Amino acid sequence: MCSYDGGAVFAKHARSMLFDELSRGFCTIPTVLTLLLLSAGECGHGNTTQAWIYSGIAFRLIDHLGICVDGQRYPGSVHLADEEVEIRHRLYWSCYFWDKIISLYLGRSPSLQHTQVSPPQIIMDDSAENELWVPFDSPHGSDWKYPPATAHSTSCFMSAC
Repeated sequence: MCSYDGGAVFAKHARSMLFDELSRGFCTIPTVLTLLLLSAGECGHGNTTQAWIYSGIAFRLIDHLGICVDGQRYPGSVHLADEEVEIRHRLYWSCYFWDKIISLYLGRSPSLQHTQVSPPQIIMDDSAENELWVPFDSPHGSDWKYPPATAHSTSCFMSAC
């Protein structure tokens, strides 16, 4: 039986594919998401320099891709489907949140600033808002009794931003 490697094989493969994309100059939303996940993974392993570098590249790429600007405010900007706009808004606020968290953790200045041209703090699909909250890793068969509670995932996330 193989021992659990914490996703090291997947992270190695992701890094390889990521650097292939970056070397070709081909950057997309999945590239940014990969960088955020790698940053979080490195932070979790105590590799703070790598975590800071991955997150910094992600933050520069959202600027490069125009994600940190609310294009809907400007006439003549490219029209995007509602789903694409939602993806871009969620990605911007995820980067914004991670920037604040990792900067606080490492005692460094955040890179991203909320400005007049930033995407609005609105999440259109808030279906996660009404899901039921379940305690993570609660002992099975224990006497712990929690009344059903609404998760409020979306509003909690946006309030943290």
